[in-house]
Amino acid sequence: MAGRIIVLLLVLCSNTAFAAKDHCQVSNLGWHFYCDPEKEAEEETKKEVKKELPQSVPALNSPEDYLARRDAIRKELQWKAARAVLEPTNENIIDYIRTQRDKALNPANVFTEKWKRAIWTTPDLDYSLKRPVSTIGKQVWVDKQNTVKAKSIHKLNERYGVFFFYQSTCIYCQRYAPILREFANKHGVKVMAVTLDGGILPSFPDSVKDKGQSMKFGIAGKPVPATILFDKENKKIIPVGFGLMAMDELENRIYMMTQVEEGNAY
Repeated sequence: MAGRIIVLLLVLCSNTAFAAKDHCQVSNLGWHFYCDPEKEAEEETKKEVKKELPQSVPALNSPEDYLARRDAIRKELQWKAARAVLEPTNENIIDYIRTQRDKALNPANVFTEKWKRAIWTTPDLDYSLKRPVSTIGKQVWVDKQNTVKAKSIHKLNERYGVFFFYQSTCIYCQRYAPILREFANKHGVKVMAVTLDGGILPSFPDSVKDKGQSMKFGIAGKPVPATILFDKENKKIIPVGFGLMAMDELENRIYMMTQVEEGNAY
């Protein structure tokens, strides 16, 4: 019985040795090299993954080099994120977090800091000099703008006529009429009010009935209240707005339409 067991063990050992020998021969590893097929397969997989990633930082000499480097980092982050989600082992998650920190977050923080320093030291790039962002700077800027707006609106009558089209039954017109009247009194602006339905609003008792003015100004069928400027110099009709507006919004729109060249507001 003992003899049979010994023979069986010898057969098993010889089969295992033969399998190992066969694998090693195929891989040209030699007769006396210990090899584990499964372990080697795992190592080969790891090598394939490593081949996809840059092992060293290449020199950046052209636009293509920079784009390739960016794409390589993006690709590494993407596949490591996918691996961390699909195989959420502690090692995979930590590896992704570290990669994201070292290759995305930290460079972004450095870029942001250097961006600020570049702007602070290059006046023509610093937009805050034109439009302040600090609380005290904003207040000074707003005060200055209000002064400039007031001066320009006070001269509105010299070149522009202001027309107000409304319907007496329109609740928005009823609410807007006192605001427009206050605006006119504040800046000494003349307003020609035109009633579309014949009714008169108290804020504009000298309103005239529509006798084709709405067609001439191109607002027939459009919402009311409508505030329109007429440029007497260029014979041009300039809509300021349709609907209810607050005083500061009305002032800002008129200033923009009459004093600021298109594309230069910012």
